[in-house]
Amino acid sequence: IVQERVVAGSKRMDFPSPTKRSWGFVLLFSLETGELLALIHDFSLSAIRVGATTAVAHRALSKKDSKVVGLFGSGNEARRNLEAICLVRNIESVKVYSTTREHRERFAEEMTGILDVEVQPVSSPEAVIKGSDIVMCATNSSQPVFDGRRLEPGQLITTIANTDGVHRRTEADEATMIRSDLIVLNSRETAITNQQRELLDLIDAGKFGWEKTCELGEVLIGKHPGRTSDAQIIYYKSNTGVGIQFAAAGALIYEACKKRGLGRELPSEWFGADLSEWIGKGFYPSP
Repeated sequence: IVQERVVAGSKRMDFPSPTKRSWGFVLLFSLETGELLALIHDFSLSAIRVGATTAVAHRALSKKDSKVVGLFGSGNEARRNLEAICLVRNIESVKVYSTTREHRERFAEEMTGILDVEVQPVSSPEAVIKGSDIVMCATNSSQPVFDGRRLEPGQLITTIANTDGVHRRTEADEATMIRSDLIVLNSRETAITNQQRELLDLIDAGKFGWEKTCELGEVLIGKHPGRTSDAQIIYYKSNTGVGIQFAAAGALIYEACKKRGLGRELPSEWFGADLSEWIGKGFYPSP
C-alpha cells in the first residue's frame, strides 16, 4: 500500500527531505531500443549540464583574452560553472564572494587546488566586479547580488536564477539589463511563458526592445553575430533548462562511467515489461 502523502504525480517545486538527501533522478534511454540505460542523480547532473551550457556560451560571448573571473556563489553550481569557464578560457585568477565568509574561504581553498588557478575570497560584491572579464552568478538568491552601475566595458555577465512561474528570482538588477549592449537568452519563449518579469517589465516600460535580445542558439549557428566588440557589455541570462542539456551531458557521463567501471549495474529486465506473450496473441502495446 502506497500512501498518498509519499508520492507525487507532478513536479514538486519544494520537497524538503527529512533525511537531508536529494531524491531527483534523470532517466537516460536508448534511442535504438527504448531501453533504460541509466539513472543519474539530478543533483549532480543538473549542475554539470548548466555548467556545460555556460561553457558553450562563454566560448561564444566572452572576450577571447578573458583572464579574470568574478564569481558570486560557493555551492555546487558555482563549482561546476567555474570549472566549465576555465575549460574554454585561459583563466589566470578568480575572485569569489559569498555572504558567508567561511563558505567563500573554503571554496577558494578547494578550487585553487582543483583548478590550479588562484582563487581568492573577497569581502564585497564590488570587489568581484572590479577588473573582472567575466562575472558569473551561481547563487540561491532571489534578489540582485551586485550593482549593475559598476559594470565595466567588455564584461560578460552570466546569471542562472530566473522567475519560473512560481518564484520570482533574479541575480541581476535593472541597471545590468539596461546597460548591457546585448542580452542573450536560452529561450525567448520561456521568458514570456514563465512571465520572467525582471526582463519583461523593462521591455514593457520601453527601456529597450526585443531587438536587444537574441537566443544563444542563434549565436551558435551564425544567425546573430553575438559579440562584435571587446568593449561591449553582454548579459547572458541562462533563463531556462532544456531537455537536450540533460540528454547530452547524461550521455557523456554514462559513457565515461562505463569506460571507468563506475556506478552499479542493474538487470535491464527490471525496468521493461515482457510483451512477447501478448504480441503472440495479436495484441500490441498502445503507442
